[in-house]
Amino acid sequence: DDAADRLKSLIGATASSDLNVARALAYGGYSYVLLGEGWCESPVKLSAPLPSDSLLRRAITHFDEAITVATAGSIGANVTAAQDLINMSRVGAARAALKLGDAALARTYASLVPANYEKLAYYSSNTVRENNALNALTHASGASLGMYVKFQGLNDPRVPQPAATQLGLTGGSIYTPLTPYMYTGWVPSGSASPRIAVNSNIKFATALEAQYVLAETDGPTPATLNFVNQRRAVGGQGAVALTGAALMTELAEQRARDFYLTGQRLGDLRRYLKGGTDLFPTGKYPVFNDSYGAAKCLIVPLSEKAGNPNY
Repeated sequence: DDAADRLKSLIGATASSDLNVARALAYGGYSYVLLGEGWCESPVKLSAPLPSDSLLRRAITHFDEAITVATAGSIGANVTAAQDLINMSRVGAARAALKLGDAALARTYASLVPANYEKLAYYSSNTVRENNALNALTHASGASLGMYVKFQGLNDPRVPQPAATQLGLTGGSIYTPLTPYMYTGWVPSGSASPRIAVNSNIKFATALEAQYVLAETDGPTPATLNFVNQRRAVGGQGAVALTGAALMTELAEQRARDFYLTGQRLGDLRRYLKGGTDLFPTGKYPVFNDSYGAAKCLIVPLSEKAGNPNY
C-alpha cells in the first residue's frame, strides 16, 4: 500500500496508466492473499486486526485496480509487460475469490487467463537474502524441512522423494523434498530430481492454477474428469472414471501434487475445512518429536500486538 501510494504521489497525473503503479498494486494484492490465506487475522498499517475474508477482499480490490491501471498503460512498447501484470492479477484475484467461496467471481477471473501463462518468483545465488530459502532447509546438514507422510511414497515426479532418508535437525531420519513440479530445475523423473537449489525459481501465478479454479467451480463434469486425467498423466498415473464427490476429491489431490511447496496448501486446507472436510495433518511432525497441534492458521506475534495501539 505504501509503495503504491508513494508512486501515485510522485508520478502524478499519469499514475493511472503507469505500469510501476500497476506492478506495486499487483504484488500488494498477493501480499494480501498470503495474509488472508495463512493468518487467523492481521492488522494493516497499525489498524485493528482484520479477519481473513477482509484481507482477501482487499487483495481483490488491489488486483482490480492493477488491472485497470495496466490496461490503461497497455500501449506501444508496454503491451507485453502490461498484459503480464493483467494476467498475474487475474490469477491472484481468482485465487482470492476461490478462498472467499465466491465461485462465480473466481471463475470470471480465471476464464480470462490465457493458456500457458506463467509468472515466477525469482531467486539468486548472489546473496543469502536472494536465495530460495528451501535450499538451506532441505540441503544443509541438519535439515529442518521434511516430507509429511501424505506426500511420501507417491511415485509421482511432481512430488519427488529421495531414495533414502537423511538426518534431520533433531537427529531423526527424514525425507527432504527434492525439486518439485512448480520449480525451475524440475525434471520428470521422480527420485532423480535434483535438490532444491539456491536459485530455484517458483511459479506462483499460472494458467494451470486458473484451470484448477475453472474445474473446481464447474464441479464434477466430464470436462473436470478430463482435466483430472490430464493431471494424473503428468504424475504417471492411469486414467480414472470417477464421478460426483469422488471426482472432486481427486481434483483436490491432483491440486496438492501440482502445487506442492508453492505456498498454496495452508489456504486450501483452511477452505476445505470451511466446507466440512478436514485434511489438516495430524500425528507426529516429520522433523521434530512434537505432534501437530490444533491451530489452523498463523497468529500475530506478541511483539506486534504490543506495538499496535489498535490491537
